[in-house]
Amino acid sequence: MVWTWNGESHAAVDRAKEIQMAHSLAHDDAFAPTAQDRAGGRPRDADFREHLSTYRGFVKGVMLFAGHALAILILLYYFLM
Repeated sequence: MVWTWNGESHAAVDRAKEIQMAHSLAHDDAFAPTAQDRAGGRPRDADFREHLSTYRGFVKGVMLFAGHALAILILLYYFLM
């Protein structure tokens, strides 16, 4: 039997995940496992790249907004002072 770092067997961990999924289905919880969660695998590279793309797009949008706001404030200061 294979043991995890905290002394639980992998079978026990898998059983706990199955119980959690069954409980969430019965009680309509927000937990929605993917096939990867059930398999216990690492995130796929494509998922990570999509996450980075989303984050970069968000940062780009925030910086664009901040740049426009700063330009408007500078122009207002220039013309009103």
